[in-house]
Amino acid sequence: MGLTFDEAIKALERDGLFWDDMSEAFVTDIIDKLQQEYAPTVKMTKKQYHSFKLWKYHTAGWNMTNCAEWAQDEHILASEAMRAWLHPETIEPIEE
Repeated sequence: MGLTFDEAIKALERDGLFWDDMSEAFVTDIIDKLQQEYAPTVKMTKKQYHSFKLWKYHTAGWNMTNCAEWAQDEHILASEAMRAWLHPETIEPIEE
């Protein structure tokens, strides 16, 4: 079973695998850096997020071209749209 980065931190805390505050801060910092590198948060307004869900689940034949077109229409980076497509758990809806 895979874990998100936040779930990994919670599992370590739950299982008491930190032996002091310093080790907890060290491990949490490493996990945060890994998340920033490999699964950065994709911020979308609530309107963009709703549009994304409709687009993702109702678009037949998804490809990089229509992903880039959707991103351009919604004024977000194509790379962020593709990352959100592959890993929707990284999406953070924000206020407009």
